Amino acid sequence: MDGTPYAGVVADVGAGTGKLTAAMLARGFTVVAVDPSPDMLAQLSRRFPGVRTQIGTGEATGLPAEAADLVTFAQSWHWVDPSAGLAEAVRLLKPGGTAGWVWNFLDVRMTWVAQLAEIWHTLASEEAIDATRHAPVLDSAFGPVETITFDWTHKMSVVELAELVTTRSYYLKASKQQQQQIKNRVGAFLGAQFPDTSTVELAYRTHCFRSALAQQVGGSA
Repeated sequence: MDGTPYAGVVADVGAGTGKLTAAMLARGFTVVAVDPSPDMLAQLSRRFPGVRTQIGTGEATGLPAEAADLVTFAQSWHWVDPSAGLAEAVRLLKPGGTAGWVWNFLDVRMTWVAQLAEIWHTLASEEAIDATRHAPVLDSAFGPVETITFDWTHKMSVVELAELVTTRSYYLKASKQQQQQIKNRVGAFLGAQFPDTSTVELAYRTHCFRSALAQQVGGSA
């Protein structure tokens, strides 16, 4: 992320299995992966054995004060109490540090993607494509919020696309019988939508926000 020093330390809060961690490592940053789930962090460690992990939440990461140049929340801010989460981010950041928020949605401007989103019980409305609905509400500890939206596609097989539903919270919370019904519905939809196609490009829209600690009179925040 521009403005963060090369070889800087990133606290990836709600890191999960490491999707954003991977991108940060590729940019040359040192990453500390924070997540409340030991299982998620175990998967991350298998992928990136050199990355430090920490069991913690957005409100209480367990990391020392001023430990990071950048704190990130990728698809995790909705699990965090905003007031406590901002206080923890301020505590973690070095003077002049930056916090970043990332939201990734299916691009439901495409009709078939919107229909798939409805089956998956994920956002299938304007809320998914309107960045203003996901901007973090910050306090005086932070400066202005910058935002950018990326539209991109992920090329995959129809079989891989069908399997994606098994990673959704809606599916994971369902009973075994309901899970099978969901898989059947997804399979029927994709079979009708792509009867003669083996690969598809799934469209996404990603909203990114960042804000640096506000500069205070007499020093940095």
